[in-house]
Amino acid sequence: DSANRGLNFSSPHETLFKIILNSDTVLTPKWLSKFEACFKSDSYIGLACPTSNNAENISLPIPEGWSWLDMAEALEQLAPVNHYPDISTAIGFCMGIRSSLIDSVGLFDRIFAPGYAEDSDLHFRVLAHGFRSVLIKDCFVYHESHASFSENKARLVARNRPIFDQRWSTIYRNDLAHHDKTNPLSEPRECIKQAL
Repeated sequence: DSANRGLNFSSPHETLFKIILNSDTVLTPKWLSKFEACFKSDSYIGLACPTSNNAENISLPIPEGWSWLDMAEALEQLAPVNHYPDISTAIGFCMGIRSSLIDSVGLFDRIFAPGYAEDSDLHFRVLAHGFRSVLIKDCFVYHESHASFSENKARLVARNRPIFDQRWSTIYRNDLAHHDKTNPLSEPRECIKQAL
């Protein structure tokens, strides 16, 4: 409900995009300008997520002895930065949403409240409207993970996953296979490997 209230807020000067950001994240330098560059690069980008240490299918482990700042600096070396690969699902820990889509696609479905699978459901609704969901591969946001629902995660997943699967299981499997084949994290992984 809080996320939906934030997304639904409008101002006299509507923004190009809005961001959902969990409380257990740590932002890195220039993160917001990287989101802006992403959304300006392609009018069909509907959702965008950064890489992170703890974000399901867009996770990059932090090498031993490195900090989240080291990760951000290493990923800064990625070029060209104006290339944003598609991902199999957007992850709500830090997710940019094109503002103009909110009216047509809608907000997070309250059936998933208080959380889990609502971000994946939104991802596929955005795709169903003909838009893309992408990785900002030169942006890194640290995520502690599970701080919001640590004690209730298993219960929420058990309740929400069947709802998600009933809606999207076939397309999700196809998207995941495409994600595995195209490997959008290959370039960031190689960049970190070279920096070690």
